[in-house]
Amino acid sequence: MPTPKLLILDTEVNHKGKIECVGLIDEEGNNLYKGDNMSAMVAYLRHWDILVGHNILKHDLQFLLQAKEIPISLYQKPIIDTLWLSSLMFIRYPYHALIKDYKLDKTNDPVQDAKLCLELLKQCESEFLSFAPEIQNLLFTLLEKTPQFQTFFEYLIQKGLFNPQIIEIKAELRQRFSSLVQESFFDEVCDHFISECKLELAYVLRLLLLKCNLIEIFRFYPPGLSKIFLKWMIFSMHSFNIKFMMQSVSSKDISDMMNLEALKQQMEKKFLSKKSLKRP
Repeated sequence: MPTPKLLILDTEVNHKGKIECVGLIDEEGNNLYKGDNMSAMVAYLRHWDILVGHNILKHDLQFLLQAKEIPISLYQKPIIDTLWLSSLMFIRYPYHALIKDYKLDKTNDPVQDAKLCLELLKQCESEFLSFAPEIQNLLFTLLEKTPQFQTFFEYLIQKGLFNPQIIEIKAELRQRFSSLVQESFFDEVCDHFISECKLELAYVLRLLLLKCNLIEIFRFYPPGLSKIFLKWMIFSMHSFNIKFMMQSVSSKDISDMMNLEALKQQMEKKFLSKKSLKRP
């Protein structure tokens, strides 16, 4: 199976929401295009299999959508977003923007940003492949169909670097966390999380596997995901080993983060049309 070709893209947008410059490079880091001519840029888009960008899903594509020269086929290409990837692979880093050491004159350069994005993709690939196979398979089973991660897994498979195995998620969670959580978590809410909240669950599990305490989990959990979910997850798992979860956590911290009655009302409202979630 041929390795898919990557096109790494970055856009610079002014305060009015207009694209001022686009940078394109290939997977070898070669410069392909830099400029604001959307028609010229489109010629490159036809010859690559996967688009890669940092926050491409919520930033670059949203502005490119407004350019009439960009064909709709652009938005049907597989996409790898390194912002999502890095926030999961390097979840304990509190900051996931590109580190732009080149900006001595404080000017953004989309080609240089695309190169930073490519380097970050390589780091994420290396980090994922360093995980134990069972962790790789757990994350794959949770995330293989999510727009944030599907293409990344397909890319690794096509490169011959990853041979995934679908696993039974609930059984794996029970095996890994049964000593830390109540049995009621598995009986009452685990199935719901697995079916409805795979993305959020993957982030929580990464933090737990790193043995983060409660404060660290709230600190590092990505802001783009539901804090309500995270609170309910920990609420459901409130029998966690106290020394493991509560290091350096005061009773006020817990009270502030775990307003249980308000949380219960939020969750019941959020899932009103779904199967009722019972308080453990």
